[in-house]
Amino acid sequence: MITGPRTPPNPNFLFVAPEAVAPTLARAAVGQVLLRKVKSLLRFFAALVAYLLTFELPALVWAIRGLPYRVAEPAVRNRAQYRVLLARLFDSGLPAVGVQLSRGADRDEIPVGRPLVVISRHAGFLNIHLLSHIVFEDFHRNPRVVSKLAMLADPGNSVLLRKQAMLCVRRGRSSRGRTLRSLAKLGAGMKATDAVVIFPEGANFTAKRRVRAIRRMDERQRYGEATRARARQHTLGPHIAGVGALITAIPNCDVVFVGHVGLEALIEWAAPLSYEPPDPHTVALHWWSVPAEKIPVTGLDVWLQDWWDHIDNWVAAHIGDDVGKGADS
Repeated sequence: MITGPRTPPNPNFLFVAPEAVAPTLARAAVGQVLLRKVKSLLRFFAALVAYLLTFELPALVWAIRGLPYRVAEPAVRNRAQYRVLLARLFDSGLPAVGVQLSRGADRDEIPVGRPLVVISRHAGFLNIHLLSHIVFEDFHRNPRVVSKLAMLADPGNSVLLRKQAMLCVRRGRSSRGRTLRSLAKLGAGMKATDAVVIFPEGANFTAKRRVRAIRRMDERQRYGEATRARARQHTLGPHIAGVGALITAIPNCDVVFVGHVGLEALIEWAAPLSYEPPDPHTVALHWWSVPAEKIPVTGLDVWLQDWWDHIDNWVAAHIGDDVGKGADS
């Protein structure tokens, strides 16, 4: 047994001044953010290489080889090649660099026999290509895409979508009337084998865009929309006008809402997120179909806002945010 005077504890070992801990924690937090950005940048370059090799370059080579030929149905020819290259990109190219698709819904739930309006969350690199691929392979329709003019800057995509029903719209309130008329015209030509894809948020989700969008709603005194947008942490507020123009022009259409998470992790190095996708190597998708008879005749704006709450809750539940525990997963 050891006896003798007890050495009093050194208070320096028991207490650490908060001012000494704070800089260490701050440095650790900055280090984690930088590490996430570096990993995101590396994944982006890998995905970009896969895209160039399996989609972009083959599309250009195919177009150049086909220049001497003239076919009766160039739209059919382009659409078939578009489908082939999208399948190569998402089934071979991206999986080769560690990016996989994970579908959380059954393709048998998609109605048949009527045109579709596909309303999707807008987030991440290649999300327009992703939705076109899903429309081809899971919804068994020919996609018609509503996109920004910037999509035409992609040579391969521009070549393949030429002669097809793709609507490129200008941003800004000055072109609003022209855009709505073009959407109505696009919808009027829809067949049962077609699906039009629209992104009512208008731009990829980022934390900064969300804050700016809510500020604009307040400035325009759209306080109800701003309140609902603040409650959503993972999506931008949807614009009802374009969706309304399409649904009105296609009165017998069914609607499919699509949520997805994962593609935004590829561009987090340039567009920081307010959340972290649970698996940056997996693109998770979920969709919900609404038959034509359940689409409201009036109150489309409230209906769309309600669905956007649902999609936001699904994203929250998927990434482990307590806000979204009530959403279907």
